[in-house]
Amino acid sequence: MTDGRISQRAGLGTAAAIPAALAAAVAAAFSSLAVCGASYGGEKEKKPDPPPKRGWMDCKDSPEKHPGPWRPIKDDPEQAALRKELAGKGRIVFCSNRDGNWEIYVCDADGSNQTNLTKNPAWDFYPRWSPDGKKVIFYSDRENKRKMGEFTDQHLFQAGPWDTSRFWSPQGGCYVEVGLYVMDADGSNIQKIATGAIKGVFSPDGKRVAYEANPGAGNTGERDPAAIYIKDLATGEVRLGTPPHWGGAWEPSYSPDGKMLLCMTGHDSGYCPTIFYLGPDGWPTGKYRVLCEGGEGCHPRWAPDGKRIVYCQDTRGAILRWVSLDEKPQGPRGFLPGQDIELGEEYKNKYIAACPTVSPCGKYIAFSQSPVYFEHKPKLEPLGYKQWSFGRQIIWQELCVMRADGKVFVQLTDGGYANRDPDWTAGR
Repeated sequence: MTDGRISQRAGLGTAAAIPAALAAAVAAAFSSLAVCGASYGGEKEKKPDPPPKRGWMDCKDSPEKHPGPWRPIKDDPEQAALRKELAGKGRIVFCSNRDGNWEIYVCDADGSNQTNLTKNPAWDFYPRWSPDGKKVIFYSDRENKRKMGEFTDQHLFQAGPWDTSRFWSPQGGCYVEVGLYVMDADGSNIQKIATGAIKGVFSPDGKRVAYEANPGAGNTGERDPAAIYIKDLATGEVRLGTPPHWGGAWEPSYSPDGKMLLCMTGHDSGYCPTIFYLGPDGWPTGKYRVLCEGGEGCHPRWAPDGKRIVYCQDTRGAILRWVSLDEKPQGPRGFLPGQDIELGEEYKNKYIAACPTVSPCGKYIAFSQSPVYFEHKPKLEPLGYKQWSFGRQIIWQELCVMRADGKVFVQLTDGGYANRDPDWTAGR
């Protein structure tokens, strides 16, 4: 009736034309409602799923926007000499988030010829060479129904530069069902060899793979500690490589002779590099030796001589340490004292050295370097950094190579991204 009165006043039609105009208006209105999915008794139109998050390591914006000054590559004469020395010394695989997700990269030992091997929107981590340098093992969420990026913004479970393994669900307690994969050295022929497994490493004869897993965590609803498992690649047989309920075991590394398995363990003295002895058949004997006193001893790796290990000590301003198995045990528990690798006074309390790997010749160490915890805020403010919402975040991790004594090192990457978890092979 209102429309009729308006029409009459406006002189837009006769009284006989009003019902027809109303009918047309009602039809148009219902047509509009139907298009909008709001017709009575009908279902509302479903909104499209939001695009997946593409977070950057430890910061909300891309490196071009974050406040930090990351360190560009600029060699002094000593560094230039070392870089020249590294030419022809093999290849290094590592993971990087420079593409907006985690990918597996490879480069020459001097940092040249950096190449993305995986080129996949998934998150691909923790590459390790096969003994002959012809294959690379890594873990990935590429077949997951729920991707790791859905519940972590690449700060990786409060682990900063030390860990890429603890991808817990929001409900707590379960690993994402990531897969362990093997690919050829050029990135082709990718094959899945295990599910719910991470941080795999080949045995020296290439017949077995040791990896980190936590198959019971999803059932308990708690953050149960992980353990190391060993899988025979020919038969598919899997055995537990470390004692269960032992405080956890992570980051396996075979000794060059295949007789020992080195891990980080959550023993009663803290996170410690620990050796588990293997029998002639390659399976665990049950014997072990805790090498060092606790204090966040992460990323233990063998030197090629099988007599020394290098690891990351103390996550608050972490440093790298050498430990020789020939050292005289000290104290009632027989821990080995070890020796710090000094990078220079200018790096103390400002940078973290982590993720070490020793070159096949034993003369060099590849590692990642990044600013220290933002809990050390007064020490970082002069560098131009600011604290993010998560207090332990870092800005960047650059891949570096140093001489084994730490006197000189060169930077292989720059640009403010995260480049980490290197492994070195002499093969081409």
